[in-house]
Amino acid sequence: MQKATGVNSDATPETSPVNITNISGPSRRAMLGFAGVGAIALAAPIAAQLPQGNRWETLRQRWEIACEVAADYYERIYKPARQRLEAFTGESPPLHFNITAKNGQTVRHEVHSRTRSPFSVPNWNERHDELADAWDAWMKRSNEAESRHGWQTISAKMDDLDGCEYQTRNAMFNEPAPHAEALALKVQLALGNDELWDCDRAALLADAQRMA
Repeated sequence: MQKATGVNSDATPETSPVNITNISGPSRRAMLGFAGVGAIALAAPIAAQLPQGNRWETLRQRWEIACEVAADYYERIYKPARQRLEAFTGESPPLHFNITAKNGQTVRHEVHSRTRSPFSVPNWNERHDELADAWDAWMKRSNEAESRHGWQTISAKMDDLDGCEYQTRNAMFNEPAPHAEALALKVQLALGNDELWDCDRAALLADAQRMA
């Protein structure tokens, strides 16, 4: 998921870790309330720590909780913080421009540095310097905004929650589907990507062969 509260613009959220692998059967309300103060820290491979029994259902619940925690943080904290950041910095300037040579050919020029063109093309270097100046000014505003709004901490926590969601999804996928409903969920998730991941394909084939 990439993402949460109206936090004070000068505030930085706490980052107390929550270990989801040591929680069995929590209510969603309790889990969301506890995990809301910090990123979920996953220890070792999730499935390996589970006792025998209904492992699939436990893994599915943990994945659902990870999804809800990530979505909650995104809506309450990450998204508003991102909007404040963008409002302060404004839209980033382009790093390219088109220019027409004397022979009539249009060329797209990428502004990667302060290096000017060695060729004598009207307005080329002037336009290059203009965009380079605009980019430097935007980067200065962006760095100031990130520092002022605690953006690095917020973004890092969002990355942790996204990572937790990804790991719990993989743990669930790697667990053999015990019934058709479980297999259907796997298929739905696998087809939700732009392309079928190799790891998902392998898990689905293994389930299909076992159920055949």
